[in-house]
Order: sequence, then C-alpha cells, then structure tokens
Amino acid sequence: MDQQTASLSALCQALIAHDTCATVVLDADQRVIACNAAARLAFDLGAPAVLGGPFTGSGLARGAPAVVASMETLRAEGGARPVRVETPAGPVSIAPLHLEQRLAGFVVR
Repeated sequence: MDQQTASLSALCQALIAHDTCATVVLDADQRVIACNAAARLAFDLGAPAVLGGPFTGSGLARGAPAVVASMETLRAEGGARPVRVETPAGPVSIAPLHLEQRLAGFVVR
C-alpha cells in the first residue's frame, strides 16, 4: 500500500469500525483497504489480514458477480454516481470514492 492509500485506509477503518452496517472500502483496483467486523461476516472476508487483498475472492463477489461488474462500470464511467445492486443476500450499495478529482475507490455497503 502506498502512503496515500495507507492514510485513506486508516481514516476509513476508524470511521467504519463500530458501524453495524457491513461496510467495505476498496481502492480503484478493488483491493480491500478497510472493512468492519459486520462486513467480514456478511461478505465472507475472513480475518483482518484481508486488508490489501482482492475483493474478488470474497463471498459477496463470488455470490453476486453483479457487484464486481457494477464497480467495473463505475470505473469506466469515472465513478459518476452511486449504484444499488440486488444480490441473493439483499441490496448492496456501491458508492464511488473520489480523491483529488479522480476515482480512488468504492464504498460497498
């Protein structure tokens, strides 16, 4: 993780740590940079050591490929808007995360 991503990770982790809503923050390459305990359970992310690893191997990505496809579409569009994706486990919101006027990642809830 580069310094900017590490700083973003620490900030996001602090913001979502105690949120009861399953929340994952990904970088633009769909690597996990922050997630809370609810997300580790709901999205089958495993231990906290998942940070820096690919989201594509998570239970949510495997069970709902539309989530990954929606992130790819958002990336191609420059992250213009949040989207809602229906999954077998229920709806998932994907919001683009911008830093310095560029798409830096996604918040998945």
